[in-house]
Amino acid sequence: MVAGAGYNNTWVGDEGATLQTARGECAEGQYAIGGGFSTWGGDKDLGGDNKNIQVTVSAPYFEGDYVPVNEGGDFRPTEWVIKGYNNGTTEQIVRPWVVCADVAVN
Repeated sequence: MVAGAGYNNTWVGDEGATLQTARGECAEGQYAIGGGFSTWGGDKDLGGDNKNIQVTVSAPYFEGDYVPVNEGGDFRPTEWVIKGYNNGTTEQIVRPWVVCADVAVN
């Protein structure tokens, strides 16, 4: 299991005009079992002090075609998606976190 260390998701500072996305993806054959996000700065480089970032979605999702795994429509997530707004005027890093693991699939 690994956690991504990249700062490669920058949200444009457009005063909240655009819904923006950051996504953390699992390696081929792995599934997302948890996730979240942080912003640049703060104690131990985890952020949390950027009041301009407004997150509206932090959720597991999948890449490619929707393939339900049961009658309830559940799916096997392969990524963690963050959506929201940058209500400021400068670019800000929004870092998605995804916890991935090898999962036995029947």
